[in-house]
Amino acid sequence: MMTYNPAELATWSEAWHIAQKLKTVGGGVKPQTGNRETSGTYIPQFVGYPAPQDGKSYWLHFRFANGKEGHNVGLIRELFAKYPKAYVINFMKTQVEVA
Repeated sequence: MMTYNPAELATWSEAWHIAQKLKTVGGGVKPQTGNRETSGTYIPQFVGYPAPQDGKSYWLHFRFANGKEGHNVGLIRELFAKYPKAYVINFMKTQVEVA
């Protein structure tokens, strides 16, 4: 049985709202499309098990305009819940805008 951190799950609506807050990070989250390979919000391929899901909450990740990808939406939501917005934005810049 696979275990996961439930905080890693987020709804598509939460992802959209968080993406709006991250417009200044890495050129912003890319637009959402139906293609997992290009969409700004996506469920990554999960090998060996189905991707974690709980009702309408999914294992969503962001892909930024500068090409950085794989940033878990639920964990970013948790950062916004615990820290001031400016702190989270600056932290995300260190994660997304590095060479």
